[in-house]
Amino acid sequence: MLRRADREGGRPELCPSQRIGCDGPAAGGDGGLWAVGKERERGGARQEKQEVMEQEEEEEVRGQADGGRTLESGTTAVRGVPSAGAGQRAGDAPWMGEDEEPPVRGLGLTSQCQQEKKALVSAVSVAVEAILAQFSSSRTAVQKALSGDSAVNPSLGRLVLQRLCPALHSLLTDGLKPHQSDLIAGRRPNSAWGLVQATTRPGPKTQALFNLQVRVCELPQLRQSRQRFNAFLLGLLNTKLLDFWLSHLQSCSDVLDAHYHPGSFVRLSLTACRPLFEELLLVLQPLSLLTFNLDLLFQHHHLEPDAQGPETGGGARRHQNPRRHRDPLRRRIWRSEVVTRS
Repeated sequence: MLRRADREGGRPELCPSQRIGCDGPAAGGDGGLWAVGKERERGGARQEKQEVMEQEEEEEVRGQADGGRTLESGTTAVRGVPSAGAGQRAGDAPWMGEDEEPPVRGLGLTSQCQQEKKALVSAVSVAVEAILAQFSSSRTAVQKALSGDSAVNPSLGRLVLQRLCPALHSLLTDGLKPHQSDLIAGRRPNSAWGLVQATTRPGPKTQALFNLQVRVCELPQLRQSRQRFNAFLLGLLNTKLLDFWLSHLQSCSDVLDAHYHPGSFVRLSLTACRPLFEELLLVLQPLSLLTFNLDLLFQHHHLEPDAQGPETGGGARRHQNPRRHRDPLRRRIWRSEVVTRS
């Protein structure tokens, strides 16, 4: 047997009887039984390995179906809580069924709509920078106080009424409902001044706003709602309450629901436009550090051509020099009559 293995170039494998030094006819029988046993052992190992692989494949399919099994352990997978300082990797996908907080910026807004909202805040920022430039040349506190007085510095009053008031009016009327329904007054037009009245009810925190609103209403020269709105903004600058009123307006959820559409800037300032609203408050904060003494009737006195009545205005000027408006032909006739009489 060993010689046959040498001729074939193979390495002989000893049977158990040869390992312990047994020889003779019994050795050949033991070697055959040992070979048969080894073959059966190999076949059983292959079959057992195949069964394990089939079982693992079955567990993998079941785990992918219910999301609760893994291939490595075959047990229920528990998502561990990350320790302090361990952050989530950039490529990790959110866990199935977990509520992921959506990004605030740009939520539900198109790029065009975002640009429109940013333009509203930018217009206010430009107006504020122009107002601050009026105080840049003032050095002392007295000079700054005189710069903020519309009677001494009328250009400041014009700047506030022509730049800041229109910018804030456009921002606050963005998405404003055209009409408002009331059980007592019925359906009435909506306006920025109506928004002021709704947010200045008497209260412990809004008493100063309520007093200013009442004062504006008591001015008979202000007949239109836009004039009253502008006068209210001038009063807010005088009392350093402009940014406070805007923050109070944002907190009045019932007023926002009644006066604004969902896509308005003020309604979106609670969600998608919150960064823009915070930027707006930061832009207006420097104005609360300045001293303003603006006439609430500045628009009526300086920017309205029909402010003077017919008795004290143009009607009186027409009778100052009546000969200036006399017919030249009649003037020549009158002169000729004077010459002939003389």
